[in-house]
Amino acid sequence: MAAKLLKQLTFPLDRLHTTIASLSDYKQKDERPELPVLIKMLTECATKYTAVSVILDAFDECFEPQQRRVAAYLLKPLYDVGIGLHITTRYSCVEVLKSVLTDASVEEMRADCDDIKNYLEKQIQESGKGINESFKATLIEKISGRADGM
Repeated sequence: MAAKLLKQLTFPLDRLHTTIASLSDYKQKDERPELPVLIKMLTECATKYTAVSVILDAFDECFEPQQRRVAAYLLKPLYDVGIGLHITTRYSCVEVLKSVLTDASVEEMRADCDDIKNYLEKQIQESGKGINESFKATLIEKISGRADGM
């Protein structure tokens, strides 16, 4: 994940950042940098921008044993240097994040069931040609009911 963030951050730069140029040493040895090295590179490249934000959607889909590790070794270093973190997750994972990102703010956001139904109806209308109305209604009701206001 850190390598993907680094790639996205450096792509728009006018010239190759010296930190990224050092990746060729790893490539020549057919190696990958360790996570702390990638984080250091990421934070160094972030200084080239006035503001950097990372959006991490569905943190709760990260394997539970990995969540604290991802929070401590990836998210905390980014947060500590002022990179904005916007993380979506189910409530069950908030405590893990708050234990690592101690002074981060948490906002609860919930989708209205009607919003979910409208979204599903639009998606089915655009790509669900040939779905009969009865099945469509059942599908929308089941999915929006399971979403529980995510």
